[in-house]
Amino acid sequence: MISKDICPTQRDCSDSYYDSLCGKCSLLTTITQTLFHGSADNGTGNIAGSTYSTELNNAYLWAYKYNITTMPTIQRANITDSLVRKDMAKMISNFAVNVLGKNVSTGSTSCSFSDIASLSKDTQYYIVTSCRLGLMGLESDGSTVKKTFDPSAVIDRGQFGTVLSRLIRAGKYNGSNPYFQKHLNALKTNKIMTKIDTPSQDEIRGYVMLMMMRAAQ
Repeated sequence: MISKDICPTQRDCSDSYYDSLCGKCSLLTTITQTLFHGSADNGTGNIAGSTYSTELNNAYLWAYKYNITTMPTIQRANITDSLVRKDMAKMISNFAVNVLGKNVSTGSTSCSFSDIASLSKDTQYYIVTSCRLGLMGLESDGSTVKKTFDPSAVIDRGQFGTVLSRLIRAGKYNGSNPYFQKHLNALKTNKIMTKIDTPSQDEIRGYVMLMMMRAAQ
């Protein structure tokens, strides 16, 4: 199981929060840690020179504040790019924990995937966390853990909508055919997701930030 390091007498100053080491703090390590690990309140992002809408600018600034994106400028956040599953795992985990205050289950649920061993420990941590939160790495029934995570696959709107809906309302909208339909309908009714007619379309980073922000409000 991948878990964050516990350093009771000092900050974690190793290269990763998930390498079973605490390390020795130095000024350089502290600066690096601040830039790349982030926190529940990550400060203010930079939208200077942005050509995006006010709504997307605000969504990026909000997402940066809560470590949903760690890119310090909106240009580097690639908000018009399609979103892959391993990146979605980090975004939805930080949204659940940092914004909604969800607790990660440490119960007996086995969230072990055969296709993530080559990924960084940080990425593995967020994949397992998204699974333990009951959000990703599951069959369409929302409870059975898959054997593989398919980390580099692109998330589509139906998949993202289902994940977001389950985070907000647990399994309330499970059981439809197709599996995502009730979830998307509920998100549209609550003005979180406005376009649900093409659930197979690739989901976009910036729109994910925007819908998370709407859900938090």
